[in-house]
Amino acid sequence: MKMKQINGKMLLPLLDTYGDLETINCFSEEAMFNGWLEAEVALAKAQGEENIIPKEAAKKIEASAKYELLDLNGFWEETKNVGYPIVPLVKRLSAVSGEYGGYVHWGATTQDIMDTGLVIQLRNAIKRLEQLLIECGSACATLIEKYASTPQAGRTHGQQAVPITFGMKVSVWLSELRRHVERLQEVKSRLLVGQLFGAAGTLATLGTKSTKVRTRFCELLELQEPEGPWHVARDTVVEFANLQSMISGTLQKVAKEIADLARTEINEVQEMKGQLRGASSTMPQKENPISSETIIGLTTINMSLVSGFYQTMTPVHERATGEWQAEWDMIPLVSVGTAGALSLMGETLKNLSVNEEVMKQNLEMDNGLIMAESVMMKLTEKMGKQKAHEKMYEICRVADKENQKLKNVLENDATIIQTLKVDDVKSSINPMDYLGEAAPLSNRAILNWEETLNNYGIKK
Repeated sequence: MKMKQINGKMLLPLLDTYGDLETINCFSEEAMFNGWLEAEVALAKAQGEENIIPKEAAKKIEASAKYELLDLNGFWEETKNVGYPIVPLVKRLSAVSGEYGGYVHWGATTQDIMDTGLVIQLRNAIKRLEQLLIECGSACATLIEKYASTPQAGRTHGQQAVPITFGMKVSVWLSELRRHVERLQEVKSRLLVGQLFGAAGTLATLGTKSTKVRTRFCELLELQEPEGPWHVARDTVVEFANLQSMISGTLQKVAKEIADLARTEINEVQEMKGQLRGASSTMPQKENPISSETIIGLTTINMSLVSGFYQTMTPVHERATGEWQAEWDMIPLVSVGTAGALSLMGETLKNLSVNEEVMKQNLEMDNGLIMAESVMMKLTEKMGKQKAHEKMYEICRVADKENQKLKNVLENDATIIQTLKVDDVKSSINPMDYLGEAAPLSNRAILNWEETLNNYGIKK
């Protein structure tokens, strides 16, 4: 089936609508050209300083390396013919550099410029990604502080289990986001490096001055110097893509929880409201959790791209034979999708409506059976774990079969009456008395979050 095109460009409905605009700008045509041009300028300046090319040539190339000065008519057709965009780029940059055009791209190879340009784009995209992670985490911290003591049914295997607090639930989300922030710092240290090694990694074109030129090239671009050529060593690029997939996994989990808790029969949280927000075209009453649904859609795309990235790690010898090209589309897709999902999640968390009263009511949804473990632990002190479990299993079946409250069954059971004091029974069926470490775990998550931000000098 032929894809429908609008104005000659393929429409990507989800990414075009919900992709993060600032990240999209990092991967615009202009941003891509600017990355290449910055690399060419740094190369010329470093070579001028080492008298490999005339200093005047370096100055002219720098003055001419402007996106708006290049005649891009027919550029992509030429790229299609060559297979790569740098030959057409060098042709145009040489043309606007006048008599010094012959010094453009001196001794470098196509992938040196493209990889370095990509890293410049990624540096900007990472700044935005970090900002969105912080906004998301800060929204979680606010929810934790506000609902640290709000009791809620903890759910395992889709069923009510034991009481927790909503703050504790969100603390799990925050802890994952905090670790993603840490991972991002590690990724930056390995990813944000220059590439200048020539055709097959030796940079023989620059003779004995190759190392000095590369060092200065990276300094001028404010990039780390690589330990060696990475034309076919794509592990750092894949690591960044994998991190974005992991972030997407966290976001999808949170989105699914929000959507589930917003179900009519649970109704513990609601997304932001607004005129026709999440509306149905046929059911007037609907307010669908559309933000969560969109996040799930975006992150599904992001996570599915990871397998493709791993394929880019497989080129043999000193240059790829097609694997590298796959990055050209996948990196913008996963970066724009991840940032879009993060942006939408941050907005969703900031405007999340939490129904505290409904959470309390839902603790009694199963006639108080959610407190069965609590009572069992009281019994364990008197009769041991196994017998206590068997007894409470029997009591739960009676309460379930006869649709009685757990409290009533306990008060009328001879074994319970003989074994436990009235006050013990009363306290063991109070959810607020069986929250365990919910409060300290929530507080610890916030402290760890703030410590991580401080350690890396990140401002909220």
